[in-house]
Amino acid sequence: MIEFNEIFLLQKNILNNFYKRYGEFRVAAHTQWGWRYFMYPSDEIGISVLEKDGITDRDIMKDEIVIENDLNMLKMNRGESLIHEKKLRNNGISYTKWFSGNKSFHIQTYFKELNKIEDKNSLKMLKKSFLLWLYNFNVEEAGNHKLDIQLSGKHLIRLEHAWHPQTMQRKILWTEHETDYNKLPEIVIAHYLSEKKKIEEIPRSSSLSVFNKPCIMDIYRNPLEDGRKRAAFILFNNFKKEFGKEKAGKVLIEWWENNFNRRVGDDKNENPIYIEKTTTLKYKDILYIINYYGNSNRAPGCDYIRDYMISIGRSRVCKLCPCISGDKNGSRN
Repeated sequence: MIEFNEIFLLQKNILNNFYKRYGEFRVAAHTQWGWRYFMYPSDEIGISVLEKDGITDRDIMKDEIVIENDLNMLKMNRGESLIHEKKLRNNGISYTKWFSGNKSFHIQTYFKELNKIEDKNSLKMLKKSFLLWLYNFNVEEAGNHKLDIQLSGKHLIRLEHAWHPQTMQRKILWTEHETDYNKLPEIVIAHYLSEKKKIEEIPRSSSLSVFNKPCIMDIYRNPLEDGRKRAAFILFNNFKKEFGKEKAGKVLIEWWENNFNRRVGDDKNENPIYIEKTTTLKYKDILYIINYYGNSNRAPGCDYIRDYMISIGRSRVCKLCPCISGDKNGSRN
């Protein structure tokens, strides 16, 4: 078993190598005060947190692509990772595969070509095309296998060798495969260019009423198994555009009460008391979304919502959208 001091040195070496290669980047630590986010290195703060509490998450780097399936069981995710590995090897792509410490695997690979792309939306689209390539660009199949498309954008992942806060197991190296040089498959680049052109030609759905957005209505009407905080974020911001902040907040709370919790009364300060049916979306989470995003101009666009629908296995809903044509589906071989 690797001792703590060895783990610390491994992580410090990884973080410092990332810094030399990319400059400052975001990290997160699960401390006694809750989650803390900061840039690495952050003078003495970053080192003290690494030593005391341990940095648990880091940015996905610009030229890095992370493949993760989030199915319910470890053996199911392991099976998907083996299929991905075979495809990567057959196409001469090097990678490392890490056990996340919970029930999934992270396959991490790097492409120098990605560094040439300055526009962040274009970068996300190209990474997304690579991820969908694993399922022959069959969006529904990728969603059914819970491929995490969100990892194509600005996102944090578990730091190598870090503890998972729920299982207290470390993220460990599982397998690795080396090649001389990684190059994006030509079919991935062709798909990216086709999708980019398609998106540039279509109107954005932000001008539509929420009642005409199939994605919003689907999220609102159907119970969710996962991604509930992202769902609440999407709903509130779309309701805010339609109704204004105050009414949007009331509608979101009503949605939350109807789907996830039961109100049983009020306390002496007239604050609602709930019997919560879920531990992943609490009343405080709903209030945070309303208070933080109520005065924010940040709002999820069509691409964000579409990626979310893929990640929860409901990409077919997007085909009903008046602004987006359906994806062509292929079979996975």
